[in-house]
Amino acid sequence: MLYNLIMKNKAYKIIQIILLILLGISSGFLIYSLILFTGLKKLYIILLIALVCYISLFIGYLENKNYRFERKKRFILSSICIVIICGIYLVGIYFLTGVHSKLNFFRKEEISYKTVLLTFNEKYKTIEDVTNSKIGIVEDTEDIELYILPNKVIEKNSLSKNNEIINYNSVIDLMGALYKKEVDLIFINSNYKDLFISFEEYADLSEKGIEVIEYSEKLKNKSIEEKNNTDTNGKALTKPFTLLILGVDSISDVNAAFNGDTIMIVTFNPKTLNATMFSIPRDTYVKVACGNRQFQKINTSAYGGAKCVKNTVESITGLNIDYYIKINFKGVVDLVDALGGVEVDVPYAFCEQNSSRSWGDKTVFVKEKGLQVLNGEQALALSRNRHSADNLSLMKYHCPTLTEGPRNDFIRGKNQQLVIEGIIKKVKEIRNVNKLLEVLDVISKNIDTDLSVNDMFSFYEVLENLIGAKDLELVNIQKTFLRGYDMNVWEPNANGIRYAFFNYKGSMNDIVNLMKQNLEIIKPNVIKEFSFSVNKPYEQELVGNKSYNETKLPTVPDFSKYSYSGAKDWANKNNISIHFINYDTNEELTDINGMSFVSQSMHERTLVVKAGDTLNLYYKSNKVVEENPQEETPE
Repeated sequence: MLYNLIMKNKAYKIIQIILLILLGISSGFLIYSLILFTGLKKLYIILLIALVCYISLFIGYLENKNYRFERKKRFILSSICIVIICGIYLVGIYFLTGVHSKLNFFRKEEISYKTVLLTFNEKYKTIEDVTNSKIGIVEDTEDIELYILPNKVIEKNSLSKNNEIINYNSVIDLMGALYKKEVDLIFINSNYKDLFISFEEYADLSEKGIEVIEYSEKLKNKSIEEKNNTDTNGKALTKPFTLLILGVDSISDVNAAFNGDTIMIVTFNPKTLNATMFSIPRDTYVKVACGNRQFQKINTSAYGGAKCVKNTVESITGLNIDYYIKINFKGVVDLVDALGGVEVDVPYAFCEQNSSRSWGDKTVFVKEKGLQVLNGEQALALSRNRHSADNLSLMKYHCPTLTEGPRNDFIRGKNQQLVIEGIIKKVKEIRNVNKLLEVLDVISKNIDTDLSVNDMFSFYEVLENLIGAKDLELVNIQKTFLRGYDMNVWEPNANGIRYAFFNYKGSMNDIVNLMKQNLEIIKPNVIKEFSFSVNKPYEQELVGNKSYNETKLPTVPDFSKYSYSGAKDWANKNNISIHFINYDTNEELTDINGMSFVSQSMHERTLVVKAGDTLNLYYKSNKVVEENPQEETPE
């Protein structure tokens, strides 16, 4: 009898010890998980930690007391309570650590940088075949994929001994050199196909390109490292801030260099819940802030990574960009599908390639405009839609019943804002823990940002207000529209004339001033008078979308049609030094009577701001001029 009682007490003791250990471990992990969220409201977190400690100590005390006084029923009841509490703690740990880990993964502290040695010549089978050749490389010493990694490959394989290494200003110059056969091989980003997919002159790149070697290293993200060194605490999102949203139209993973398909600046004022959205057309011609600061389309700034885009945007707007988010557009498909679709007021019927840029049975065709729920492929297609005249026929072929005309980059910017609004509305409706984790998982795989988890948590007070709202109308979103003009300009890198968009300075200034008002940098303009008609629905003003009386930037003309005095007048007006040169003797001319125009040192349609200081015009005597004179100038 005594033996049975001892054995019985021993069993109870073992159960008690196991349960108390489980309680201690689970409560300890839960407290640790709560500490991870101290970037939210510290008082709430401290109270929750205190509550966990109280519950754990109290139930542990009851368990021990019931055992000591041999209260069998109470002991069983307290044991069951411990099991239930441990289960609740485990659910909390699962949710908290899951959310934190996925939020933390948004910020890619390290990136896999890759470089490829590319050629069009089939004789280069392996790296050992690269001898007595010309190899092109970008001379930007800070670029990891175009300079640092290539130089490691060059050193490791002793390529500089038997080959000539030629430096170029940018990756665009590099590709142009390969096509013009100035070099035999080039070191380029591994996702070069994505980077040059919109270049018509390089349409055969996928077919011609031969990758001799690929070299990669996982290194610290330069953008994150720079932010950590300059602003370790970040800027609290409880104050007005700017966010740069970069859409990566890529069929590969988000990489260091990318195809900047979407560039959008968002400002948000947490005090007033006012937001502004500014989509910069990808063809906007600006001075890029890296690669020797050449004039290029702004989307090519993405070839230098997020840091280059950020610096370029800051340069043309004068705004300080606090944070950036880089999103792979293919991730939009997964995100929208994970949300169960998004509701969008589609402005027009449209037809588009799918996320893998395929037509045929993969074509995405939304046949009607109006408010409707779009799936992932449809939402991405609307965000991408900007067909121009040259591929409108292809679109019509796959969607013969489509009656709408071609779209442009400005309309696409508006469409992207509509999709973003739809996503925000749907995210607000999430109430299920597993659904939230699923959405976060999808986002984390397709996003890169310099926002830290603490930065995100500092936005909590604003989220409290947003979650309490039944509709997104609580947030006043002011949209903008950048006005400008189209112009075809000479691109020496592409060895041809390409379309570019030039914004009006007045339109840019109006948009920037609006954003500065929202950021509380300048005082807002108070509207004292307002009129409306009950017969006409109110439409919010698109800031930047009005008439601006500005002249176009000058380009170099065809001087074969200019007289001596006309050419001099043009040069003086544009602050360019002009010289009239005898093509045969290389002597300077003071008169071109009896002479015929041969060539000019600046190509026709070259933008004057990037033309240079000196213009040479070459002429021959009418007696010796050739029927087909060379267009190239002598060295």
